[in-house]
Amino acid sequence: MAECRASGLTAKAWCEAKDINYQRYVTWASKLNKEGQHKPQQWADVKMEREERATSG
Repeated sequence: MAECRASGLTAKAWCEAKDINYQRYVTWASKLNKEGQHKPQQWADVKMEREERATSG
């Protein structure tokens, strides 16, 4: 799937160029996408700094 996306071609055109059955590709791509939705998300640490507000005087 990554190679297909990186090619810049439509999935159907990529499959034709690689002699891959398009329906089979769609079936596997759908399955992998569904599996990927159930993976836990990764979180990143974020440090927030307080912004100083200018006072008008």
